[in-house]
Amino acid sequence: MKKIVLFSLMVMLLVVGCKKKETPTVEPNFSDLIIGTWINTHVDGQTVATDLKFIMKMKPSKTQLYAQNYTLQNGEKQWMESDQFTYTVENKTITVEGSNALGQPTLLVMEISSIDQSSMSYTVKQLIIDGVTIPDDHVYRCLKSTTSYNTQILGFWYGQEVVQGANETDNQYWEFLSDKTYKIYYYDAESNLWVYQEGMDGHYFMYGNLLATNFLGTPPSQTGGGQMNECWNIEINDTQMEWAGLRENSIIQNISMEKAEQPPIIDFSEMILGTWINTTIDLNPVLTDQSFVLKFDELLVETHAQGYISDEANSSWLESNSFIYSVDKNIVFITGLDAIGQEFHLELNISQIQNGIMTYTVNKIIIDGEEIIDDKTYTFQQKNEDIQYSIVGIWRGKPGQQAHDYYWEFLSNGNYNFYYFDENVGHYVLKEDNEGTYLMYGDFLAMNMTNPYKVDLMESMYECWNISIDQNQMVWTASREQGTISFTLEKVPTPPNAK
Repeated sequence: MKKIVLFSLMVMLLVVGCKKKETPTVEPNFSDLIIGTWINTHVDGQTVATDLKFIMKMKPSKTQLYAQNYTLQNGEKQWMESDQFTYTVENKTITVEGSNALGQPTLLVMEISSIDQSSMSYTVKQLIIDGVTIPDDHVYRCLKSTTSYNTQILGFWYGQEVVQGANETDNQYWEFLSDKTYKIYYYDAESNLWVYQEGMDGHYFMYGNLLATNFLGTPPSQTGGGQMNECWNIEINDTQMEWAGLRENSIIQNISMEKAEQPPIIDFSEMILGTWINTTIDLNPVLTDQSFVLKFDELLVETHAQGYISDEANSSWLESNSFIYSVDKNIVFITGLDAIGQEFHLELNISQIQNGIMTYTVNKIIIDGEEIIDDKTYTFQQKNEDIQYSIVGIWRGKPGQQAHDYYWEFLSNGNYNFYYFDENVGHYVLKEDNEGTYLMYGDFLAMNMTNPYKVDLMESMYECWNISIDQNQMVWTASREQGTISFTLEKVPTPPNAK
């Protein structure tokens, strides 16, 4: 009997000793796992249309960048992002506060249901936008971005868009620039040339393999206009790039591209027409007095205008329309005499004309038989609005801190009178020796004079200003060596009572 009891006790001890220990549940480190760029892929288990995806970039600094496609009040669509968010982590709860891309105060409280190094699912406990509580009982799934195509996408790409259930589209070129802008070139059968879609104002954003694009208007194969947006899932493999987009109507769009070594050659013969003001050289802003003007007309006459310095005491703004030009696609040939009789032979290589901006480099420049080396890049702004007649009249203002106003009387024949207050005689005086002339190039004003600010000197000089006119007010602005200066003039009915 004792043996039986002893055996039973041993069996019980053995059973107790062999009982499996329970492993405690270890919660993931949400603070670390949440860091990264998350791309929304599913809502309530359904694949999200590519244009409806959103981005959450959670940074170690506890700040967040949020980006999505917004539909504006006028019906236009635009991809926008805001980095004006902060977040906190408390167990599974992520609280995000800040202002969205529309400037609306936003509070989002998320509860994470699952997260690892590659994916995250969460629900929304609270969402308040601009003071309004938004009900949201959806389940969101996001994937963490592990790729970066920011560098690989740069350059020219050639390919074709394929739309499910639609006819085949023409091939196009895409050019992606490092400043996050892009261009589209299409083939114009009428001119038998490649042209780019002028005025599209293309901008792009990259988040891993998600490409978001904003543009004005649409490609020639589509209809519509205004501010638009498209998002694409992309993949780049060496010289091949694939785009895929699932649209809200369940149609799938695909674009297959190959890297192109050279851009398509464009014919700029019509785009070059008009008046152009030099604004930068090698991306450095040009002082207003050092700008020069190119004007191309339909008769193949080119006008060149700039300031010339004769000596330390004399300078003048002069123009010459003694140039002729021709255009071979993107190359412009110019020959003629400038305003001081120098013979020019120019060969310009235009890299772009878009949204009123022209950029070129100089292939060749010969002045009076001598070839000059010029490796600079020149940028110009087109001047379409002609306000020459608006400036005619009498204007009063002070360009500095002097006690009395000056008066300018602009005449319709390109001359102007200048009045100043003479402290010696106690009244306004018409400066008889001013010899004032002016030329207008859109809103760019060039003035010749004998120095009006030192009335005892007789040197000739010129000044250039960017001007704007709003009814009876005119603002002059210029970039000078000492910085930007600006002053306002008021239109008056009569000149001062001068003697």
